[in-house]
Amino acid sequence: MLTTKLNDLISGIEISSVDPMSEGQKGLWFLYKIDPNNTAYNESNAVKISSHLDINAWKATWQKIVERHAILRTTYGTNQ
Repeated sequence: MLTTKLNDLISGIEISSVDPMSEGQKGLWFLYKIDPNNTAYNESNAVKISSHLDINAWKATWQKIVERHAILRTTYGTNQ
């Protein structure tokens, strides 16, 4: 389900470049291919917001952050 949602989000995005992975990225990709369910290298944070949150402003803010930082738009795959 999550994969479908991600594919829907990125399906219309133009690929701006295809760069080789660093040795560290290759290592993490290899570990993922061995066990896609392993979350040892995932990081997450939770925040409790106890007041009103303007969802549209929140979404717009995150969109600006993603637009500014290319690494947040980076995906890894194979070209085989």
